[in-house]
Amino acid sequence: MKAALAWLASFRLRIVFRTSFLFLALAVVAMAVTVLQEEKQRSYDHYQESFAKTKEQIVARLRHPSGQLALLNPPRAGGVTPLRPMILPFSSLDFDHLYDVRHAVEMAGCLVHYRNHGSLCVAIGHSLWSAGFVYLAGTFASGTLVAHHISDVTLDDTHRVQVEVSLQGKTYRLLAPFERLAGEDRLEGRVTAYQEVDDPENPEAFQDPAPTPVKDFRGWLWQETLCLEAHQPNCTKKSFFSLRLSLNALRDALAEGRKIQWPPPDLDQFLVRVQVLPPGNGPALFDSNEEGAIPPFSLNDLGALLLPGETLTLRKKDEGPRSDWVRRGEEEAPTPTSPRLTRLIHWLPVHGYDAPLELVDEVVTPLGSFQVLLRGDIGSVNQTLGAVAGRVSWFVGAMLLAIGCAWLVIELGIIHPIGRLTERAKALSRTVQAADGLRIVRRSSGLSWIVETLSQRQIFRHLVQRIRSGEAARSAPGGTLEHFDLADLRGRDELGILANCLDDLLQRVKEDAVRERIRAEQEKELWHAVGHEIMSPLQSLLVLSPPT
Repeated sequence: MKAALAWLASFRLRIVFRTSFLFLALAVVAMAVTVLQEEKQRSYDHYQESFAKTKEQIVARLRHPSGQLALLNPPRAGGVTPLRPMILPFSSLDFDHLYDVRHAVEMAGCLVHYRNHGSLCVAIGHSLWSAGFVYLAGTFASGTLVAHHISDVTLDDTHRVQVEVSLQGKTYRLLAPFERLAGEDRLEGRVTAYQEVDDPENPEAFQDPAPTPVKDFRGWLWQETLCLEAHQPNCTKKSFFSLRLSLNALRDALAEGRKIQWPPPDLDQFLVRVQVLPPGNGPALFDSNEEGAIPPFSLNDLGALLLPGETLTLRKKDEGPRSDWVRRGEEEAPTPTSPRLTRLIHWLPVHGYDAPLELVDEVVTPLGSFQVLLRGDIGSVNQTLGAVAGRVSWFVGAMLLAIGCAWLVIELGIIHPIGRLTERAKALSRTVQAADGLRIVRRSSGLSWIVETLSQRQIFRHLVQRIRSGEAARSAPGGTLEHFDLADLRGRDELGILANCLDDLLQRVKEDAVRERIRAEQEKELWHAVGHEIMSPLQSLLVLSPPT
């Protein structure tokens, strides 16, 4: 065990360096994953808050009169024009008072806007008490209004409003000239309508206006005193008109006592056109069938509040699923993300992430209650987070690359030279230790006969074998001090300076070893000479005096 620990101790510095870089790379990856998990939790919490705010905005918008107008009038296919009556969230309009009717139509948001300051709202009240009436309110821009006098025979010399209504196979046209009220400081007055009927059985032109005004038609027209543009040569002013139109077919049904459904089921088939004509035969100042009309707020506009993947369902409670109106958030172009990052994001645990996102509320209108169901989609959070993680992954990859480069530099510049220096130092240490075991023998090599004598003894045989093995090791190739060289590790850095010192010491040791070897050789020769001088007289005596 101690030998194993001692062996590992020789690699301790290299193990510490490499383990440190490994832990550093793992720490960077763990930090990135932790930040990604926290960002996922934060994004999910933020999405939940935003999801709840979206529901509150939708409900608040639907509870506003303009939202209730959108609920009572689902979006229809086709263009904005020709206009069709809309169901108001009010039972009726106080069309006789300028500020009341203007405030009502602006609150309800039923105005269809046109160019040149034009607008028009065509609507009916939701209550049966207002059945048979269509309300028309809008604005147009013109010069000073020319009023019609009761003594005028023709109507072409005044400003007039022309209303055309098509329903149940018949077309009604009303021509209503402007009549100024006497004694009024500002320019305002009523409009009196004269009716023309288009009979499909008689395909001739419209008949001349009836000599008597329409009894159930009432309307008012007001013109502002300020000019729209101060420096305009012909001062153009904005006018507001409010009309109440009676539909003969509905009125006759009420007069006969027949039960009618209100609002009418074929309301979408009612077509209305309004024109404001100037004096003479000039072009209309305002035409509701003009292209480029901007529709009022509708349920389709709620799609702008929905994020990709979210679904809004509106259901009338007394009609069930068949009345469902569904709108989904517009899908964005998918951002390319790595499949591995996508799987990692799905794998990261987040509290409450698997719970379905559904919020339910209710909006009450004059014609019934509507259930508002908003469903969320957490996939948009994953997609957004995946795009962000894809951009951040480049920074994490750059950090790991920097760590790898730093490890490579240290490995090649420090660890590898340390390993080489360590291996050579260990080999040198083994060589020096082996040389120490033979130093005494080499110093007394002249007494080799003593060694030979001792080797005959069993007790000293093992020691003599170790000495001889050391001698063989030193005499083998690569086993001498001359084999070791640290010149390739010399340098000017810290490790190079250490190699310089060791190389200088090794040169000193090599020089000492050479001197020791020379001295040993000289001692060996001396002992051989002494032995020769001692053995020569003995041999002479043996010759002269042989043993008996």
